[in-house]
Amino acid sequence: MGSDGKQWVWKREGEGLNNKLIQGTVKFGGGSLMFWGCMFWEGVGYGTKIDGRMDADLFVSILEDELQQSLQYYNKKPEDVLFQQDNDSKHKSKKAQKWLQESGLQLMEWPLNKLT
Repeated sequence: MGSDGKQWVWKREGEGLNNKLIQGTVKFGGGSLMFWGCMFWEGVGYGTKIDGRMDADLFVSILEDELQQSLQYYNKKPEDVLFQQDNDSKHKSKKAQKWLQESGLQLMEWPLNKLT
């Protein structure tokens, strides 16, 4: 806890580096984390860690929970928000599109020049 990421070793003056003094790193293969979050001009909103695979049902559930709680926290109405997402299949699903249309959010989708 509280580490700045630096590691220190003792070596004699003039002694070069050797394998005992160097910690190897791993490129890729270090695991993964999927997280949904949102942000507002005033700060970050609620977020959630996604275990497993996200589908349309889970995406809508997150919008109903974390997004709505974030709006309430910042005292925002859906019409105050410009909601941005990409064209991922779960975002474009019929269930998600229906929820988003009924929510009153203004959508900004890829390509970024298209507002709905």
